[in-house]
Amino acid sequence: MFEPVVDYVKFIPVSSYDLQDSVAAVTQFQPEQVMPLAFGFPGYERFTSLWLASKQHFDEYKYSVARVPFSEKNRLVLRRNAQREEALYQRLVGDTPYHVVMTAASDRSIAVETAAERAPGRRIEISNETDSVFDWLLILERASAYFMIDSCMVNLVSQLGFKAPGVRCWKPGYGNEWDYPILAANWNDYRESNLTGIARID
Repeated sequence: MFEPVVDYVKFIPVSSYDLQDSVAAVTQFQPEQVMPLAFGFPGYERFTSLWLASKQHFDEYKYSVARVPFSEKNRLVLRRNAQREEALYQRLVGDTPYHVVMTAASDRSIAVETAAERAPGRRIEISNETDSVFDWLLILERASAYFMIDSCMVNLVSQLGFKAPGVRCWKPGYGNEWDYPILAANWNDYRESNLTGIARID
């Protein structure tokens, strides 16, 4: 899924998602520097404590540790596949306007209920319709509004500068604001879903 979209990145296969396996896979290439950023994961409590002490959002802290200006986050370069994006758009959207809803992240899900005046047109839900999240970009780019559980998709929409108003719904079990990335100004947070598992957006 990722290689065609960021073809300027060299991907190295690993046997698991464990950080030690990843470091070992990279070490064989003799890099000048390896920068572990696995805070928040079991076994890396020291990294986690340093992050929490910084009082920075997790994405902000990663850029700080890497000594990269945080403004670079929103200069993401992707090789978009117009044919795949258009095919999904034609299959799912049809009429406009429409708004986009996402209720499931990789590790949590919620219910999303929206008032009609906040959610113009049809409701289009992000699903497993394709094997690539990037196929959704045209649908997201043309949407009139977003109501989405915090996820890579929310961050992607923000990084690419899509301008429709968005509501990021907090995930159950994630009640610390530092757990969430910094988004563009057109996004607002709905925090109550962290406690209830339901985002009722009036």
